[in-house]
Amino acid sequence: MCLDAEEFIRRFLLHVLPKGFRKIRHFGFLSPRYKTTNINLIRQLMQPAFF
Repeated sequence: MCLDAEEFIRRFLLHVLPKGFRKIRHFGFLSPRYKTTNINLIRQLMQPAFF
């Protein structure tokens, strides 16, 4: 696909977040700092309950 410079820049800028917005992947239970701990906890909580 060939694009002129203006169209390329327009499409590229669709991926730039507005000022003040944050990428979601850096927050929540999948944040890099707690990812391993939280995934292990989720796996434990999803184990079938034995009565």
